[in-house]
Amino acid sequence: MVGSDLTLDHIAIGMERISDAPAFLVGVLGGVSGYGGPTGEYKFWNWDYPGGGQLEILEPEGPPGGFLHRFLERGGPGIHHITFHVDELGPICERARAAGHTVLDGRASDGGYAEAFLHPKTAMGVVVQLTKTHDTDNADHEAGVPGMDRPVEPAAAQPAARVLGLRMCATDRARALRQWRDLLGGRLVLDHPDELIFHWQSPGMRVRVRLDPAGADRSEAIEVADPPGPVPSDPVPLLCVRFDVVTGAGS
Repeated sequence: MVGSDLTLDHIAIGMERISDAPAFLVGVLGGVSGYGGPTGEYKFWNWDYPGGGQLEILEPEGPPGGFLHRFLERGGPGIHHITFHVDELGPICERARAAGHTVLDGRASDGGYAEAFLHPKTAMGVVVQLTKTHDTDNADHEAGVPGMDRPVEPAAAQPAARVLGLRMCATDRARALRQWRDLLGGRLVLDHPDELIFHWQSPGMRVRVRLDPAGADRSEAIEVADPPGPVPSDPVPLLCVRFDVVTGAGS
């Protein structure tokens, strides 16, 4: 399948301060602190969840005008991007451009790390990050970047919730299939007139697309299962993201 070398890695949320995230991501959902650090333009930190779920928080740094500063100025905190790892960037970027996507180059390193982005205007309302890494780059990346302490966290709620993935709204069924299945290699595990569900690897997260021709292409929520306690039905304060509890989600 085209794009079958991709794996879904994490969902990223942009917000003003990473330090505001652990109260919910750890204290309510039970996430396990992973890795992170500063990049000069932004800081990041990751939390892991059972079943392969991973959430990342981005905090702006550096002078005004950076991409994350602009994101927060336009719409405030919220879901910023979804990240896939890929063996080679060139072929999928070529296919994306041929399919009408705007592809933006990102950071690259001498060690082999490289990234590219599908612009949200052509990627159904969400930034899609594509990253290429070697094993040594992964080891360095997961160890974190010097210069940032682990965020202060409350006691982790137990047992931890599972982060199932991202829920999107799409106005065009055929376009959703072209993006998530044909380009990004998602395995279509639910094909319903009102929704589509795509998986990449097992265990791992998914993308669930709610089809609404009268709606708008956009990310709607992060779906979770088996939370250890109540999860608010409204967007979580400071993160400004809805976390919807899915019952009967299976293993």
